[in-house]
Amino acid sequence: VIVNRVWQWHFGEGLVRTASNFGSLSEPASHPELLDWLAVALIDGGWSLKKLHRLIMLSATYRQVSTIAREQLERDPDNRWLGRFAARRMEAEAIRDAMLFVAGRLDSSRGGPARRSTTCWRWRTGWRRPERPPAVCLRPDGTLEPQQLCGAV
Repeated sequence: VIVNRVWQWHFGEGLVRTASNFGSLSEPASHPELLDWLAVALIDGGWSLKKLHRLIMLSATYRQVSTIAREQLERDPDNRWLGRFAARRMEAEAIRDAMLFVAGRLDSSRGGPARRSTTCWRWRTGWRRPERPPAVCLRPDGTLEPQQLCGAV
């Protein structure tokens, strides 16, 4: 299952479309031999996810272009046979960083001043539990303040 999830992280869709269900009700894997080979590579690599990520990212499949010919689109419109790299939306942080880099305004130094969050909400349940912070509290710039997870802030 973890190999399928790592594949899904990189390609937007797993070799088995249902990421957590490989049972009889799930759709079969598009490339079962590849899934097995990657699982063996994960085990042989000492269960290192970093090595698995590297293996996938250095593959010819990952490095394909996303352009598509008409014939290919007719044969495989959903790209289940991995004939091209599926175009995906870029995350907002990557777009922002790219724009700042091009403008020459990207600050590549680590860290920065801490700020108190104003967007953390508390929730209550009907089971008489004490008030707790939510699982994730974000600062206005989208980063997590770990202290908020413990209710310290």
